Amino acid sequence: MANPEQLTSPVARRAYAEAIAQRLTNGVAGVASFAVVYGVVELIGHGVGLQFWPSTYLPLFGGMGSVVAVRAHTKALLAPEGARSWALTAGAAASFIPYVFSLYLLAFLGGWAIWRGVTSRPLAWGHALAGLFWVWAGWFMLWELDQLQARLISARKVGDLAPPKVS
Repeated sequence: MANPEQLTSPVARRAYAEAIAQRLTNGVAGVASFAVVYGVVELIGHGVGLQFWPSTYLPLFGGMGSVVAVRAHTKALLAPEGARSWALTAGAAASFIPYVFSLYLLAFLGGWAIWRGVTSRPLAWGHALAGLFWVWAGWFMLWELDQLQARLISARKVGDLAPPKVS
């Protein structure tokens, strides 16, 4: 992709900002998709029941909710300045879903798995390694969300997200 400072056309700058937003949104959706697959595998392994909800239903529905929420949040940030609707308000508020879900990935699927792997006798290195993966996945999701916010907010301040003027 081109350097954004080299883009002179407002339409090209908006397209660049939208492409960056799409790439970052796909990064969040990719991590959430891993969690959805994990939730489905755990649900098949444990069966339907409420005693395993933190490792079955939470990754399944939290991952799906994060994908929908990050897409809605991106649409809300890409909306023209001054646009108001309930859908945009919900999209702006939906940004908390992937943030909370990434903290769940870090703390429960990551930290708890590492704790379980290290404190069990004999040591369960598989749990610890899986926990390291989920710590990385949660951190990566947080980083992608931070980059998404920073890029879209700075693009809005510069005026890259203003709708093109029709003459």
